[in-house]
Amino acid sequence: MLEFFQGKFKELLVILTLVLVLVTVNAVHKTEDKARWYDKAIIFVTAPLQYVVNSVIKGSVRLTGDYVLVQDIKEDNKNLLKENQKLLYKLNQLTELGFENARLRNLLSLKEKLPINMISSVVIAEDVNSSFKSVRIDRGEEEGINVGMPVINYYGVVGQIIKVYSKYSDVMLVTDPNSSIDAVVQESRARGIVKGQGEPICKLKYLNRLDDVSVGYRLVTSGIEQRFPKGLAVGEVVKVNRKNYGVTQEVLVRPSVDFDKLEEVFVIKNQNI
Repeated sequence: MLEFFQGKFKELLVILTLVLVLVTVNAVHKTEDKARWYDKAIIFVTAPLQYVVNSVIKGSVRLTGDYVLVQDIKEDNKNLLKENQKLLYKLNQLTELGFENARLRNLLSLKEKLPINMISSVVIAEDVNSSFKSVRIDRGEEEGINVGMPVINYYGVVGQIIKVYSKYSDVMLVTDPNSSIDAVVQESRARGIVKGQGEPICKLKYLNRLDDVSVGYRLVTSGIEQRFPKGLAVGEVVKVNRKNYGVTQEVLVRPSVDFDKLEEVFVIKNQNI
């Protein structure tokens, strides 16, 4: 539209000049109510031009108003997005706080149930070496932690202390190949040694081939070796391979503790049982 007016500028200027002359003449000599012939001619000539000009003006006003409205909407959306992000952040914080409180309540209830002296601790690091399975906790010599002390959480046995520093300690997990725990099959009272394999699954070794054990049976600490209190959950039987020969059977055990989600633990300082 703008290019059209630019190309016809001279013609439009002549037309507008004629229109102004006719309008002036009409204003001076107008004595009748009826429209003269040149009035009709002026209306005929100028009406389309007026329509176009009015349309352009209205369109420009509407376009300007729409642009301002769009910019306002964009600014409002930015502000709403920022506010939404803040609210989501606060919601995530509250949700995480709720989960943490639930875990701490479980640990507190465990401490109240067991007649032993325990100190709470938080996992601060994990050993990435595939040949060893250990974590580091935020308690050490300053809190009276010693090598060999058992470590547990609400779900069961975690492992035992293998290294102690002034402010933190390293815990060997039950899945470590060097870990072994004397355990009892809770349903049949058969005894064996839960041995780490360096994987999420452990083995129950030295179990007599005729001992009663099935998938779903639970293993707990026997208390005989004087390391772990009696009756702590160790794991659950997930596979039994009873051969027709030999004196033992192969039993696979899934630990009670999910080590991928391990965050808070208790170190048992001494047993009053």
